[in-house]
Amino acid sequence: MSFKKYNIILISLCFLCILILITFNFIINPFNVFISNQHYFNRIRPELKRQERLTKIISLKNAKNIDTIFIGTSRTDFSLPDDYYNKITGKKSFNIAMQGLTFSEYKYIIDKALKYQPNIKNILIAVDFDFFYNLKESDTSLVSETNKNIFSNYVSILLSSDATSASFMTMIKSLNPNYKKGFMNNGMKRIFINDKIDHSFEQTINQYKGTGKNFETQPNLKPLEEYIKYLNKKNINVILYMHPVHSTMYEIIKQNNAWGKVSIFKKELANIQPFYDFYYSSEYSNETIEPKMKYFFETSHCTYLVGEKIIDKIFLNQGDYGIYVTPQNVDYYNNIHKKELIKWEKNNSKWITKIKNITKEGNNAI
Repeated sequence: MSFKKYNIILISLCFLCILILITFNFIINPFNVFISNQHYFNRIRPELKRQERLTKIISLKNAKNIDTIFIGTSRTDFSLPDDYYNKITGKKSFNIAMQGLTFSEYKYIIDKALKYQPNIKNILIAVDFDFFYNLKESDTSLVSETNKNIFSNYVSILLSSDATSASFMTMIKSLNPNYKKGFMNNGMKRIFINDKIDHSFEQTINQYKGTGKNFETQPNLKPLEEYIKYLNKKNINVILYMHPVHSTMYEIIKQNNAWGKVSIFKKELANIQPFYDFYYSSEYSNETIEPKMKYFFETSHCTYLVGEKIIDKIFLNQGDYGIYVTPQNVDYYNNIHKKELIKWEKNNSKWITKIKNITKEGNNAI
């Protein structure tokens, strides 16, 4: 065999391998970037979050006729289902929330969304107390750098080792009838049995044990106010809401002597614009911590079952969960929510003690 012929065969084999990998990753679609192709071999996508700052923006660009977007941190990402919104409204939404988004990233992503989807009418913005209390301009490089080079973006999601690994994990876990964890096709957390649920809560309590401790007396929400005015000038309907967390989080804040700061925060937010409040002790956030939980899977994140109730309240004005807070009623509800947390404390002495141990400086207690 001549050297030239050998090289042609080698190059052809390499090209064939690349083509097979691209086809495999395209069909499995582990990041749900391409047109939905849900089958038994990719019915769930547990690796969906690996490259979400890249893949979600590409998915948004490829989507059709988006009317509403949801933006927030992973709390929103895990819990607000697009499919449910589409079903009850007959319109299309896109959940563009991502883990740990900064306010600057909120603005960057929203501006991208308005560029890619000119028919957007509504933007639902999650305003988390612990992320929004003191808004400052911050780096957007994590999200902006991944969206500069189209070729490298598609190499990353079709040809990289990360994408191939994600495809194999998606296929293996989708074919496993006993797989109950991970994420559903739309990125929502599945209801699952967790025999180590106490440990999961203890870990996130440790993660958030400083929440509110060092916040200034007065929150800085001026950047949010200015950005809402900017969006209103574009004829965008901005809806604000405070996302729920489990009552163990509210207790952390209270033990840090910061529950009063939550009240101040809500008053300042209501003065900017009335908002939907789910950030208080309720029948959902008070869910008993046990291996089989329906509404929360740790301190900071709820399931899509709570998300559906949030959507019902905001877009249909249905259900008893959630409160529409205005400057006129904010003090009234702040007082009620303070009393509701006291009720929860009386029935959860075990977790009150755990939180006290964990929040002690230098003691992880897990």
